[in-house]
Amino acid sequence: MREIKILVSFLVSLGLVLHPVISVAQTRVGTTQKLAKMVEGRLGDNARKVVLRDPVYRDEIITTGADSAVEFRFIDDTTLTMGPDSDAIIDELVFDPNEKKNSLVLTMVHGAFKFASGKMESKSYVVKTPTVTVGIRGTVFAVYVAANGSTTVSVIEGAVSVTNLAGVSQSVPSGFSSTTSPPPPGGTPAPPSQPGPPPANAQAAYNQMDSVVANAESTTGSSASSTGATGTGGLTAGAIAVGVGIAAALAAALGLLTSDEDASTTTSTSTSTSTSTSTSSATSSN
Repeated sequence: MREIKILVSFLVSLGLVLHPVISVAQTRVGTTQKLAKMVEGRLGDNARKVVLRDPVYRDEIITTGADSAVEFRFIDDTTLTMGPDSDAIIDELVFDPNEKKNSLVLTMVHGAFKFASGKMESKSYVVKTPTVTVGIRGTVFAVYVAANGSTTVSVIEGAVSVTNLAGVSQSVPSGFSSTTSPPPPGGTPAPPSQPGPPPANAQAAYNQMDSVVANAESTTGSSASSTGATGTGGLTAGAIAVGVGIAAALAAALGLLTSDEDASTTTSTSTSTSTSTSTSSATSSN
């Protein structure tokens, strides 16, 4: 009976340790390959600090802090870079190289971003902001989303189509930008601007993003291992935490077992001593 209680106690402790990890571990869609300073991931009610080589999940909300940045490589080799003070949501990513029904949907909520498409067909990619949807044609482009939702899309390679909330589209070729302002309250959304240079605030955000990313830790460099951003053998901090938790739960269960065995031994010894003493007294009386 004692062994059963101890086993139940251990399993309950193990469940409490693993529960947050299981609830977070949904669909893995990519890996963190560059990181600078503070990056947070939130999936449902669970928040975590993202470290180099950590996975990233579908439906996860990613937030970067001041002077921080991150770059993810998704399972189709698409890369997403986020500059300081930026927020994005990985809405969907389905990729099977043997299938044609693949898709990647991202929402860029606020901040500066750079997107380089991967192995999917161009029509499989959808990038959204509060004011536009970006259609991709084999492309590398940057996006700046201001606090009011105003969006600038700047094409580095290839071309994109920028569509506002009213369905009005504007093609943007390589080397050009287009900006879409949010609609006035109760008004009609403004059309995307004609292709031209990016506004000063967008260019400044791009420059800051590039500067921070240039000094970020990378999976191809040695700085990550020297700063301890990942665990031994490439394990993530989350994986190490789970291992430590399991070890603690097991140690607690073994400690309980040892305590019970010691108590049992003490009781047995006391009983044996008492019996010996009684027998000795009886012999002396005789």
